[in-house]
Amino acid sequence: MADIADRPKKSVLTIGECMVSIELEPGRPLGYRQPARIGVAGAESTVAAALARLGHDAIWCSALGDDELGGIVREALRASGVDVVAARRDGQPTGMMVRETGVLGNRVNYVRRGSAGATLRPEDLAPHVLSRADWIHSSGITASISSETHATLAWLVEQAAESRTPVSIDVNLRQKLISPPEAKRRLEPLLRHAALVVAGVDETDAIWGGVAPQDRLGSAAERLAEVTRAPEIVVTDGAQGSLVRAGGQTWRSGAVLTTVVDPVGAGDAYTGAYIAATLWGWPPAERLRCASVVGAFAVSALGDLDGLPDRERLLAALTQGLADVER
Repeated sequence: MADIADRPKKSVLTIGECMVSIELEPGRPLGYRQPARIGVAGAESTVAAALARLGHDAIWCSALGDDELGGIVREALRASGVDVVAARRDGQPTGMMVRETGVLGNRVNYVRRGSAGATLRPEDLAPHVLSRADWIHSSGITASISSETHATLAWLVEQAAESRTPVSIDVNLRQKLISPPEAKRRLEPLLRHAALVVAGVDETDAIWGGVAPQDRLGSAAERLAEVTRAPEIVVTDGAQGSLVRAGGQTWRSGAVLTTVVDPVGAGDAYTGAYIAATLWGWPPAERLRCASVVGAFAVSALGDLDGLPDRERLLAALTQGLADVER
């Protein structure tokens, strides 16, 4: 693990919507006058930021409104080291969300209907951007936002197959956007081309069923293997830990114990770290440890980006023996 600095940087292209996030102080519900902070949130943009913090070249591609909110997104991602390639849409706003955390759990209110991010088209993905990518990542959210973004993602997966560029897809089911049957219809053709599939246990069960209560992680991995035939599958189950299945073998890791401040976005930080370790050439067990530790960093801070560690902090945590992995 100590040889990260000696490994060449890899370039990862992520595509998907990023929104401005209004983040309320934990425990203080929406509807009361209270302080709030402005951040940014988006599955693929968080993956890109995690990769950039860990030393890879990360490119995030989408469309943003030609408005102040779009400027906030650009500035925040660039501050995290992400190369932002986003078309400007005049007359279509940048999406926004309001997040509250309290005894009722995490509640997210979206203001994204008709957003610029829902208009991403193949022509927004410039050829020079595609040619730079050593790896491509997106999620089921991009497949769900609109028919346009779904078609663009399908086109991108085809381009990646032609160039033999590995693709990872996080299922990321959002039932406010899409029903499980429709998510299944849109996702399955994409997942069959993926080198890496990431999914939560609950969303796997919602879309495909077959998750056994006595071994949720293992049975979810089996179900995904049947559906996708992906060579590498990662399944997560929050505080219950995660699992990777690759090369006919399986490794499991418990969740790293930490104070949870804000769990939103932690799964995307986890995925970004897993891809980073894959590109470093680490074996599956070490990829799993890396991802589990970065996920713990992410939940310990408010917002999607603030808790993401750099390489030095990650290595310091790994040397403490966090996230032991068993086969």
